Amino acid sequence: DRNRAVKSRIRTLRKKVLSAVTSGDKAAAATAVSELSSAVDKAAKTNLIHGNKAANIKSKAAKALATAGA
Repeated sequence: DRNRAVKSRIRTLRKKVLSAVTSGDKAAAATAVSELSSAVDKAAKTNLIHGNKAANIKSKAAKALATAGA
């Protein structure tokens, strides 16, 4: 199912962001956050996930990226 694949990709990208942040690789983390934001926006655009949920996911990823630099 296409929807399941998209949701799975979002979950995978979230894990990728967290692993990059915990490893301390800021460049990889920034790339992962960018990929995640794009995937989440596309999912929200097609109403696969709610717009506010998309905003929350992106916000948490950006916050994690910011703490990686600190």
